[in-house]
Amino acid sequence: MEGEAGRARILRDLEQAESFRMALDAVTQIYGNTEDDTIVVMLARQIATRQAPEGLDRLARALIAVGGERAIAVVREVCPRIPEQQRNALLAMIDRKPPVETVQDLVSTGVISVEKPEEFLQEVIKWRAQEYGEDTDEPIGVMEILHVAGIALSFDVETGTIPVRHDELLRDFAKSSGGVFAPEGCHEKMLQKDEEDWESPYRVQFVHGERLYRFTAQNFGDWYDVERLVFAINRALSDSQAPQRFFQAAGDGQVATFICVTPDQAQVLSRRFHMAWDENWGAAMEDGKAYEEDVLRRMKEDEEP
Repeated sequence: MEGEAGRARILRDLEQAESFRMALDAVTQIYGNTEDDTIVVMLARQIATRQAPEGLDRLARALIAVGGERAIAVVREVCPRIPEQQRNALLAMIDRKPPVETVQDLVSTGVISVEKPEEFLQEVIKWRAQEYGEDTDEPIGVMEILHVAGIALSFDVETGTIPVRHDELLRDFAKSSGGVFAPEGCHEKMLQKDEEDWESPYRVQFVHGERLYRFTAQNFGDWYDVERLVFAINRALSDSQAPQRFFQAAGDGQVATFICVTPDQAQVLSRRFHMAWDENWGAAMEDGKAYEEDVLRRMKEDEEP
């Protein structure tokens, strides 16, 4: 699909809803990092003719892949028309600094504490290899740096098991708090009426700063009650006079990500690194359940004659 014939084919495919994504994949694979002006103009025209925001994010990502000042200028121009979460992700991509500079910025603003950025980045590279199971050419992102710095936690809010073990999740939050959340005696008990009862709520408790915290977690099947758990954690941090709180990073799907920082540091991450926050701590479960319902609906439709 290279040359004039290839460009013409891509243009035709971009006009069709069923081939739109495939056309953008072809742009990324064939014209990535080429700064091809013809392709940039083609994508810019697609953006200009779209009245609704659907598809703008994918077009902008394709422009970033092609690269060049003209492409980036088009992306900045269209960003106000794109929903906040997607917009922030795009801005983070085009404003991304070299990893060493990013680490230095995070250190200078007090978000993380690192003495030797170069050695720290080697740890990030090792973490990426373990996390992804293979080497990747993707640039190192802020979120990966925060994970290795020990102040970020990502987890699937659907456990696949019952009981869900809120007590283990409490310990995971502790490991990702930079040491400010140090619970002891983490315990979960399902308040079953009998051995066959798997729908009753949980009693969850832990000790923090010589105080006992106990709360009732709702039973959502094999989903965590993230909302009540994070509320209890942040209450414990407040009671212990720690300035940090767990903030939820905005995201799609059923993986939740929480960052343990002060409110001022959260603002720094928003302003300088385009990180968006989501105050709905149940959002990942809502997204996951909505996806499951959609899959079941499609399966049912396929079974109908």
